[in-house]
Amino acid sequence: MKKINMVVADADKQYNEAFVNYILNNYGNRFLITAFSNKDNLYDLTKKSNNKIDILLVAEDIYEENLKKFDVGVIIILTKNKNCSYSDLNYINKYQRIDILLNNVLSIYSEKNQNFTYNMVGNNETKIVAVYSPVGGIGKTTLSVGCSIQSALNGKSVLYVNFEDIQSTECFFECKGDKNLSNLLYYVKAKRQSFTLKCEEVIKLDNDSNVHYFLPPDNINDMNELTVEEVNFIFEELRRMKKYDYVFVDMSTSMNDKNIEILDIADFILLLFGQDEMSLIKAKQFINQIDLIGQIRNNDISKKIQIIINKYDNKIYTSIDFINMHSNKRIIRIPSANNLIFKYKNRYKIDMNDSLVKGINKILNSIN
Repeated sequence: MKKINMVVADADKQYNEAFVNYILNNYGNRFLITAFSNKDNLYDLTKKSNNKIDILLVAEDIYEENLKKFDVGVIIILTKNKNCSYSDLNYINKYQRIDILLNNVLSIYSEKNQNFTYNMVGNNETKIVAVYSPVGGIGKTTLSVGCSIQSALNGKSVLYVNFEDIQSTECFFECKGDKNLSNLLYYVKAKRQSFTLKCEEVIKLDNDSNVHYFLPPDNINDMNELTVEEVNFIFEELRRMKKYDYVFVDMSTSMNDKNIEILDIADFILLLFGQDEMSLIKAKQFINQIDLIGQIRNNDISKKIQIIINKYDNKIYTSIDFINMHSNKRIIRIPSANNLIFKYKNRYKIDMNDSLVKGINKILNSIN
């Protein structure tokens, strides 16, 4: 594959050196990279170079309009904040993690070059873990977030994906930034190429937990309007990226075609129930439906299911024989706990107490 010819021009020599070293150390086989701190040297290169510059990253104090006359694929202004003096050009804040900056740069480049399909693919064998319950208020989101946090603490690379209609992501993660799930879904619907680059642009990292996540969409209709094929595309692409060890999907309680597709795609399914009568009735109905779906799709989904009794109280007798008949794994019981979620610095935290962590580690062991 032809290397991308990238030039960075900034008066800050240390910045240039750090950028070039990052590219050479991580993607030297994918980029030709040149750096200039002097405006005259930059202009000499653009005039005399026989090779087209694919991407020019240039600081505001070095940029001049004459650069537009040269053979440059895309010009991106490096700014020191979110504002740029040149409204007709793409710009990007130079003071962010270089890996994030690079993904944003490539995303801009792919918008300008529709045939560009270059993806930054990792080396992980990604496992998609669907977290589902037909029962509302059973603690599905708490367990999804808890599994994500504990997996990250265990040294895994984790993406938390909330696929509920009304999402509570901002309760648990930083949720700062201007790009959210709506941006990615629009990209999917437009059937644009370089999904991985757009995905990297939208995904955020929570610094406290080291969990990656998407900001909630602008409009719940963006989620509702997804087709089954688009749902399949999103998760197959996340798997193909090979960046994450685990993708935990926090699903809605609906049993619609899109959720069935997620259950079908998933490598593992964490299925949550409670001990109350209504919960067990829904559990029985759901398991019967899973059997029917498996027959229709010629895919025994039940083999992927890890059943979890959440908010378990050992003083309450529960008849779960019908569950045992459909599970080839030991049922995991998560004890009931008071004040499991508390508020801290305008965000909610999960009290990762000993019994919860013990239960979560049992879950994580079951999906290894």
